[in-house]
Amino acid sequence: MKRWVKLSSMILAVLMLVLTLPASAASAESYEDPPCDFVILLDCSMSLGTNDPQNLCLEACKNFIDTLPAENARVSVIALGYQGGETYAYSSKFEITDNLDANLIHLIVPLSNANSTKDKDQFKAVVEDALVSNRNNRETWTPIGHGLAAAVDMLEQNGASDGKACIICVSDGVLEPRDPQADKKLVEPASTLAGEHQWPVYCIELNYNNSDKFEVAAAQQFLDQISANSGCQEVGRISCDTPREVHAAFQQIFFDFYNTNGNTEEITLPGEYVFDVPDLTSEANVNIFGASIEYVELINVAEGTSKKISKDTETESLIATVEEGSYYSIKLLCPTAGQWKVQLYGEEKATVLVSNITLQEMGLSMQAKASSSGLTKNDSISVDACFAYRGTETHNNSFYEKNPASLVVYCADGTTKEFTMEASKDGYHYDLPLSGLPSGSFQLQVVLRHSMFRDGKKSSNVQSFKMENLPLQLAGAGAETYYANVNGSFSPIDLTKIFINPDNDPIRYTVSCVSDRSAVFEQKVDSDYMTIEAGYVPGTFDVEISAADYDMAEPVVYNMTLVVTNTPPTAEKLPKQELWVDKYLFQKADKRTLELDLDKYFSDPDGMELSYTVSGANGIVEINQEGSALTFVPQKKGETTISITASDGIEEVSGEFKLNVVSGKAAYWRQYWIFYVIALAVLLFVVISVVIILKNKRVKGTWQITFNENGLIYEMPDMDIGAFTRCGRKSSFLFKDLVLELVPFLGDNAGISLSVNNYFLGTGAEKIKIKGVYGKKGLIISNVPKDGAVKAICNGIPVAKQAKLNGGKLVVEIVLPDTGDTLKIDMLLR
Repeated sequence: MKRWVKLSSMILAVLMLVLTLPASAASAESYEDPPCDFVILLDCSMSLGTNDPQNLCLEACKNFIDTLPAENARVSVIALGYQGGETYAYSSKFEITDNLDANLIHLIVPLSNANSTKDKDQFKAVVEDALVSNRNNRETWTPIGHGLAAAVDMLEQNGASDGKACIICVSDGVLEPRDPQADKKLVEPASTLAGEHQWPVYCIELNYNNSDKFEVAAAQQFLDQISANSGCQEVGRISCDTPREVHAAFQQIFFDFYNTNGNTEEITLPGEYVFDVPDLTSEANVNIFGASIEYVELINVAEGTSKKISKDTETESLIATVEEGSYYSIKLLCPTAGQWKVQLYGEEKATVLVSNITLQEMGLSMQAKASSSGLTKNDSISVDACFAYRGTETHNNSFYEKNPASLVVYCADGTTKEFTMEASKDGYHYDLPLSGLPSGSFQLQVVLRHSMFRDGKKSSNVQSFKMENLPLQLAGAGAETYYANVNGSFSPIDLTKIFINPDNDPIRYTVSCVSDRSAVFEQKVDSDYMTIEAGYVPGTFDVEISAADYDMAEPVVYNMTLVVTNTPPTAEKLPKQELWVDKYLFQKADKRTLELDLDKYFSDPDGMELSYTVSGANGIVEINQEGSALTFVPQKKGETTISITASDGIEEVSGEFKLNVVSGKAAYWRQYWIFYVIALAVLLFVVISVVIILKNKRVKGTWQITFNENGLIYEMPDMDIGAFTRCGRKSSFLFKDLVLELVPFLGDNAGISLSVNNYFLGTGAEKIKIKGVYGKKGLIISNVPKDGAVKAICNGIPVAKQAKLNGGKLVVEIVLPDTGDTLKIDMLLR
């Protein structure tokens, strides 16, 4: 036994020397995506030697180590019931009460990189030594609680990341601590702490069906509790009693932990096994378990290439490990996506177990190149990123174009900036200008967010840079004098003519008065121009502008002179005002009070607020003042002069107006007498017009009149009866004028009067009156002479006395007594 202890100690020393080298190299490139950590809690007690005669534990552990990823993975082996090497030193987190049980917990492989084939071979040799050397040792037992506490403690001490580690307890399920109660006290806190870190604990129980020598019911419950507390939902405790079940259990742990695709099948030799490789696959692991295998042929169906494997093989794209009489472990590195096939050859009709585990654990590799060695804000950094595995970059892949990545900048001031990178089939690119970053040390990292990754994202390595600050300088301009009015602003100051900013970084400015510390000047910077508020105090001030970027310890100072002047207020002429001591009955307005807003008559060109002083009441009015609002209330009749002084606090201006107080009645008649005169004149005009209109009310209609004298016919045009219509003719004799008068008249029924006069004879014709209203009662013809000198025919019917005419034709014949001629008048009422 001493020989094995010595051998294991030597192997451990070599491992510590060799395995720490990759770890140190890896620390030079700080990855946000931490490695996956695996702890094998290995039962090396006497009972395992009895219950595992087929060495299932050893073969399964070897295959598990071979299946571990070839990059970004660490492994540790802790032996339970082992007597040899160094015992594990617990931290103070766990209370260890039984030193004898604690002395049986040995860290035979520290948490180290398990990437290369050489590393894995050394790990397998240490595991085999531990299991074989203790097989017949009857002085050991199985303190699982102590071993679980050591596994969780070691992960914490070595910085394992939450959700990226697991513990695999390989035991026969028989509990043999020297002090069962002390050992069980460690199970609950250790498994619970593992669950808080999201580190599942998988328990593989070997030779369960053959363990009739011990009480195993308690052990089953014990292991179930450990798995449940750690967060295992489906896998948990796995009972195995055949080599294939043990191998399948380890494969299932890979499926569960990596949340990946894969399957396990039984194949009859000769036979084939077909599996698919998805895009961006880092590793495709094919494990074949069976003692009857002679060789296998690996075929890339898409490319039509094949490779025969019958012994250990290692290339840039393939690692194959052959454990004769046990298993084949084939690892494809960055395989092309598509369908693959494994052709199996060996003992005819023998069956083998084949499993496939596909991992998408490629790292995101970033390369950042600065435009110069001494970085300033005028420089830039070119950033490229792509997926890589074991130094092999992935290009010509459409995945990049469909899934954008972000460049994250961790700035010196603690802020974070993020930029979307340009995507092409070969990867991601971004040219980062440094002008928007604060000076100092900063870090760059590329982050790609996608559901296919374990944490929902993949982060690249981090690169650090330092950007030097170039301080501000004065441009050499001499001190200038600037002018402004109080309450105003000085002309915008061009800061680029005062300060030189070599790296164009943000600048903070302060303005202070050195000649009068009580004077405060407000300032505002817009782009490259500064505006300074003049304030409210006139005078000449010595002022300095201090400017500094956020990395300068001392500012740069520019001296200047500010001259602030005041413009006095202005006043407009105030109009004469009138007030009433009372209100007259007919007055609608009410001037018993007067309100004035002085801001309408006084103003300040500088926009300063004015204050007012008012005088001149003299007992005639009462003056109430509130700011610029004045209210005057009359006290008695009379006239006074109101004086007003306006001040901007620096200078004054004055104004005055006359204020007359009178009675409301006097004001009313003085204002409205002319309107009464006009109204009376209009009334008289209306009355006269009405009288005239009513007197001359006419009958509506159109009349056609024809004069027939001695065969001569005189036709008058159609005419509307107006207020007074006279028509006729004159003969050659002065006294033979014939005149036809159509005169509207007033009465109960509006109508017309028709007369034919012979002025030579005087009474040669009588008047004929035609009364009535057309359209209502008709026209009534009356006063037809009885002597026959005048005849009237209405619509062909002679009229003796009177007749109604509702339309039609009226013919009047008049015999002129002087000549005997007949005057015929035809009137057509339309």
